[in-house]
Amino acid sequence: MTDNNADFTYVRDFLLANAEKDYQNFSAGLVPGCDNMLGVRIPSLRQLARQISKQDFRAFLSNNPAEYFEEIMLQGMVLANAKMPMSERLQWLEKFLPQITNWSICDCTTTTFNLKKQEEAQQMYAFLLQNTNNPLPFARRFVLVMLLAHYLQPAYLSDICRLLEEIPGGEYYVDMGKAWLLSTLFVKYREEGLAYLHQSRLDDFTYNKSLQKILESRRMQPEDRELIRSLKRK
Repeated sequence: MTDNNADFTYVRDFLLANAEKDYQNFSAGLVPGCDNMLGVRIPSLRQLARQISKQDFRAFLSNNPAEYFEEIMLQGMVLANAKMPMSERLQWLEKFLPQITNWSICDCTTTTFNLKKQEEAQQMYAFLLQNTNNPLPFARRFVLVMLLAHYLQPAYLSDICRLLEEIPGGEYYVDMGKAWLLSTLFVKYREEGLAYLHQSRLDDFTYNKSLQKILESRRMQPEDRELIRSLKRK
């Protein structure tokens, strides 16, 4: 049972005690528009999220003030990490999506999920498909980065190529999410990725950014460099 009166004041105390001004200045420069950052390092947040997940995490999720960047980050980490039925997790996630307002919270949340159980992975996949046309750009980026982190597998490749076309773009962090996903697909599944590049209808910005990210990857085959460069749109 959830205790809505559970005392989580230690969370704010922990964040304030572990805030680093230099790290705040550095990190804020990487997350445009984020003016509520304390400057707590991600490993410390993950450690705190694991601690909360072992307590009455539902009370935390219900009452978290979400005033600071780090408190919102914790919300995502806890809902992704705590032990609960996937059906409940998706309810929390649906409420959380509007709180994702930058790439950092989006991407760190996606990497916290554990989707090793096939049934839970399928439930999450259905949820992602329901949000491909979400009006919130970071909700759409969340879909793209979740696909990258958990679904770059042969069974999903044709779907992913289709979704790259269908998910509305036009916002920088959505388009960069597509480029990241496509570049990783190429590096991991060269033949499928190359076939998609040859017939892609992506806009020029996203397409060329995908090629750039492929060239930046340390895992790409050296002999493919000229090929990838030759595919760039003028």
